[in-house]
Amino acid sequence: IDALAEMLKLYPRFDHRFTIEHYGISTPAMARQLKALGGAVSANPFFLYSRAELSAPFIGTDRAATTVRLKTLVDAGVPTALHSDAPVGPPKPLEEVWIAVNRFGPSGKVLGPEERVTVDQALRMVTIDAAFVLGVDKKLGSIEAGKFADFVVLEDDPYNVPKEKIREIKVWGTVSAGNIFPASEIRQ
Repeated sequence: IDALAEMLKLYPRFDHRFTIEHYGISTPAMARQLKALGGAVSANPFFLYSRAELSAPFIGTDRAATTVRLKTLVDAGVPTALHSDAPVGPPKPLEEVWIAVNRFGPSGKVLGPEERVTVDQALRMVTIDAAFVLGVDKKLGSIEAGKFADFVVLEDDPYNVPKEKIREIKVWGTVSAGNIFPASEIRQ
């Protein structure tokens, strides 16, 4: 992060939106420094879900459990997006939300419970904040006048299902360019 600060001094730009990709093992101080530098994060929550329990014997239980410190980033005010880095993780945004909200490992154990985020925060990470990190927030990420109205239609409301069930929500279909595409009519 210090090297990034030096680069910004040498090559200042307005709204540079530099992004740290993956942001696996970190400290709270790093999140505060990212905020001060105007940085953003694109994190892969599947690292936590698929690797933390396996990595614990090698990097320590505490370090493994706090991989992908999403709550720390939110609390610091760092714009944070979630990604799958497919094929590292499946491209399933609701599963990313499920991991961010619950922080389960494959065993079902909660890893770093203090780093869980709310459903609203996690949904922002795959919509509005993801568009911001990618620099396309003037066109995508929320439903507003002047933006593309491309979105998915879910069969259930992520705010109303138990948070442990979020990844089980089915996609009814999509709307793109004003056209409705039911999932049942989309070839797999």
